[in-house]
Amino acid sequence: MDKSKILVVDDERFNINIVVDLLSSEHQILAAKSGQQALKFLQSGTLPDLILLDIMMPEIDGYEVCRRLQNDPATRDIPVIFLTAKNDEDSIEKAYEVGGVDYITKPFKPKELLSRVKRELTLKNLITSLETSNDQLASLAKENLDYASLMQQSLVPDDKSLLDCFGDFFIIQSKKDVVTSKNYLFIEINDNEFAYVMIDSKIDNIKSAFFTMILNGIEKEIVSSINHKDHLKVDSLWVFNYFNSAITSKTGQEKCPMSVVYYNKLDNTLKYTANNGSLWYTDNDSYYSVHCSDEVIEETSIEIQEELKFYLDLDNVIKDKISDKAIESNFQLPLAKQRKTFEELLNDTQDDVLFGAFIIDNKAITILEYDGLFKQSILGDFTDTIEDCVDNIGVISNLLTILSEQFQNVMNYAKSSDVTNEEVVSKGIIKVQDTKSQYVITTTNIISLEDRKKVEPKLEEISQLDRQGIRKRYKELRKSGENTHSKGGGVGFYEIAKRCHNSNYKFEKINDERYFFTYKSILIKSKK
Repeated sequence: MDKSKILVVDDERFNINIVVDLLSSEHQILAAKSGQQALKFLQSGTLPDLILLDIMMPEIDGYEVCRRLQNDPATRDIPVIFLTAKNDEDSIEKAYEVGGVDYITKPFKPKELLSRVKRELTLKNLITSLETSNDQLASLAKENLDYASLMQQSLVPDDKSLLDCFGDFFIIQSKKDVVTSKNYLFIEINDNEFAYVMIDSKIDNIKSAFFTMILNGIEKEIVSSINHKDHLKVDSLWVFNYFNSAITSKTGQEKCPMSVVYYNKLDNTLKYTANNGSLWYTDNDSYYSVHCSDEVIEETSIEIQEELKFYLDLDNVIKDKISDKAIESNFQLPLAKQRKTFEELLNDTQDDVLFGAFIIDNKAITILEYDGLFKQSILGDFTDTIEDCVDNIGVISNLLTILSEQFQNVMNYAKSSDVTNEEVVSKGIIKVQDTKSQYVITTTNIISLEDRKKVEPKLEEISQLDRQGIRKRYKELRKSGENTHSKGGGVGFYEIAKRCHNSNYKFEKINDERYFFTYKSILIKSKK
């Protein structure tokens, strides 16, 4: 089998050599050191299967090269992946506007480049196969549908990605034809956030396969947009609106039935938005349901503090066929048995069906809990407990530092008026919990209004910074000589923020002068 031809366009020989080393074992690599040279090469008649294109080049930049390729019928169908050091939002948007199919920033991860290249070549080969057979569409309709089905199947999310995030799951996707109008996507935004999306294109036959391709393109845009925008508030409603707007822009379709689940491990909250769908969830004791119509688009938030089973129904097909009581009776069964039950109930359905179930397990085990008078001597007991319960040295170090800082915060801000012993300075509660994916350190104490006014601006400042900004601000405060634990100084809070993955806080009023102050830090467990 002939190797795929890939044209690398970059004015730096070093960058070309890196790509050659990575891809030459499976592909034939062609190279051009300028946009002008690349265009001349393409005009000679040798057309590659894929182009990796730099943006910043002399004479003609990558954007202009891509525009000219799009304007030439001979080259407009060659997929172009921008491979560049530019990572600002405007550059990324412009790359897609001029016709790029993907965007990878330097320095790139080798596996990422290999995966993106493989994906685009697979799509191109499938599209080429479909286009080649189009002239004989009348007599080869079944063959084309098979190709379209193959295209859709190649874009189905990998089971491993789903299992990495869910304790268990199943998806029922029944089709009235070899292709389906109903699609699902799993978007792993980063190690802590993911979105699970179901969409009905309401399109039949071959066109629905191309709609699937468009959805996968939108998925890549979403991940790129999130990764290159600081402080972007992402939730299910944001993902829903992004898909809705992009689908309308790219296809003219409006109000496609859609269900979006978004989960963030850092705040243990699942958010659900749909315009025509249902969500059920259960802890095996209680049963809850959320039903959405296309009239009101709103977001539902569900806090997860234990193992919950979720059931996602696009287009309300399950809801319309089966009573809530019948659904509830299945919830106690393992998911594998539930799947068989639901498949039997859906056997006579004439329409396409997309129904999914998954488990999110955030059951917490308390490894340390203390409620009482705080004094420096008990911190050693906490250290022994953490070392006994946690087996990763790096995690132990971070946990103990965070624990020590939050312990010191309680001693700073929770002075007890009825204690005369100088060693015992405060009252409070401290708790460390171990969940499947993270450690959670929570302190609660009483704080005065005066101290709240000192602390809250520091905490608000931290919440507005990314991790790099937190580290920079921490160094500035230490360099200025500010005492780590001085009241209102906030360096201790920066020490916590520097080490944990997320933190949050709340004040609850007791009276005009005092508040309950709860501070929570979250340390994500590393993937094994």
